[in-house]
Amino acid sequence: MTPGTMTAADGMLAAAGCSIMVDGKTVVENKGGKTGKLCSYKLK
Repeated sequence: MTPGTMTAADGMLAAAGCSIMVDGKTVVENKGGKTGKLCSYKLK
């Protein structure tokens, strides 16, 4: 799954906020797209 984009304050497109849950636990969270990176998590 690829999250959408949002318009940043400078008018450029940026990664939207995202979170990934595994077995009911949040393993990755990027509220509001603050890091500018897409969420990713590798299952073992």
